[in-house]
Amino acid sequence: MARYTIEFLKYLVGLRDATTHDTPAELNLLATLAKGRTCIVEVGVYEGAASRVLSANMDPQGKLYLVDPYFQELTIEKLFKFSIPEYIAKRAVKPWEAQVEFIRTTSVEAAQKLAVKKQIDLVFIDAAHHYEAVLEDFKIWSEMLSPTGVIAFHDS
Repeated sequence: MARYTIEFLKYLVGLRDATTHDTPAELNLLATLAKGRTCIVEVGVYEGAASRVLSANMDPQGKLYLVDPYFQELTIEKLFKFSIPEYIAKRAVKPWEAQVEFIRTTSVEAAQKLAVKKQIDLVFIDAAHHYEAVLEDFKIWSEMLSPTGVIAFHDS
């Protein structure tokens, strides 16, 4: 808990960027997959490092839906009703804020909300990493793919 608060302070003073578990090669692949896409969903956003890559490379008229419940796990977050990772993620995609929509809920609830958008071009699943959750995410989001849509997984 204290360690993450210190990490947040480092972020605020510019000593670190948004944290990611994606490798540079994985981020490059996401950039390639996002090129020209008009409707992208990222499930599991954390601090938005991958979100920034997706935003920067999608169609300028496109829409990126960022799905994460952002549970407040730290005492300081609960006290101030504030999510540190969400704050960092919002700053990561600030240049593209008109094309980005944060959906602060679970993957299943977000899929129900976006069910009318049956033409998703790219889904990046990087939320809960256990088999059942990944399988559930795959099942609900794959039904909403466009004919040329792609699903990418991290830590599956």
